[in-house]
Amino acid sequence: MYTNTLLYYLATPAGLLRALHEKGSLCLQAGNLLHSLPAEEYGYGLAMLRKAIAGYEALRNLPKEKSKAGIPFFRTDRLRLVGPDTETYFLPFYESPLPVPPGKEKLRTPALWLGIDYEALADYCLFENASLFKCGYGEEQAVSFFLEEMETEYEKFGFDEEHTWFAKGSRLAFLLHTACSKWKEERFRNENEWRLTFGRTAEETDFRCEEDCLTPFFPVQLPAACLRSVTVYAPAEPLKHLSTCKLLLEKNGIEVNPVLFNG
Repeated sequence: MYTNTLLYYLATPAGLLRALHEKGSLCLQAGNLLHSLPAEEYGYGLAMLRKAIAGYEALRNLPKEKSKAGIPFFRTDRLRLVGPDTETYFLPFYESPLPVPPGKEKLRTPALWLGIDYEALADYCLFENASLFKCGYGEEQAVSFFLEEMETEYEKFGFDEEHTWFAKGSRLAFLLHTACSKWKEERFRNENEWRLTFGRTAEETDFRCEEDCLTPFFPVQLPAACLRSVTVYAPAEPLKHLSTCKLLLEKNGIEVNPVLFNG
């Protein structure tokens, strides 16, 4: 059980401005998981799932010619998992502001760590059919998790050269989602990352254009009161960025006093 009261979301100044566009609310843009993460990251958990399928077969001496370990995980026509016609969207959170944010060797531009009320995120999950969980780390833990799932799942899916099939009650689509969104390599353990995830159809998806590329996202609407802290990282002119952030929050009626990042 998570005992802290806040989880931290990394935002740019432009991102905070977008998030506070509607007074009284905080709107964060959840990215499409397969479009937002590098393939080696979401592929790690899928590799662990495939290894668990092969491991299950080896433990039971199942014939190699009937192995299911080669089952396709993706559709052939686009970057989407097999299974339901929904795609996974997510927001990353962390248990504390990190001295070096994930994926960034060093910040050269201002950044903001938004401290979001944990209970507000839990409430969002209740009403929006979303999930909030801490990432799992390391091969042993991941393979063990999927091996246990195979005890009841293995007979419920299959494939041939043309089709992939799921029997009634199959959880394989859920396991694929979990593989992509939850499991990370051991070297990332110190990040203590959490993720808010949910599935959405194409009709529910919004798009923004960044550097001439279309990017799918879904708006996560939270009450502005769930923003409890703002930590400002400004490599140059920190007082100016801190003052501007305070002014923006005051304009939106948010009673949060930003502080400078201290690592």
